Amino acid sequence: MSGERGVGFLAMEKGAACGIVGALVDEDEADKAQVLSMWVAPESRRSGVGSDLIEAVRGWSRSRRVRTLILRVTSCNQGAIEFYARCGFTMTRNTEPYPNDSSLVEYEMTQLLASE
Repeated sequence: MSGERGVGFLAMEKGAACGIVGALVDEDEADKAQVLSMWVAPESRRSGVGSDLIEAVRGWSRSRRVRTLILRVTSCNQGAIEFYARCGFTMTRNTEPYPNDSSLVEYEMTQLLASE
């Protein structure tokens, strides 16, 4: 799926879906995009699939003149936090309660994109 403000990427391996990510350009701040719904199948983690999906989002975002990627990750998902950090995302000080479980917190992470 790809549109002017939103995109989705699906990773396939041996004919089966093994990863997905979406991104959406902010309506009010066109130089920012939110990374959404990132998922990689457990058997495909640490194989480069996640990094390839993030790189696809970066490329799409740059083509729309996005300068900052933003995502949210739950406090209990240390593996994802470490993955995003390896991909160049850094924690901000912004947090909010996780909508599906108020005992968890969502951390905001961002990445500035270099122009090409």
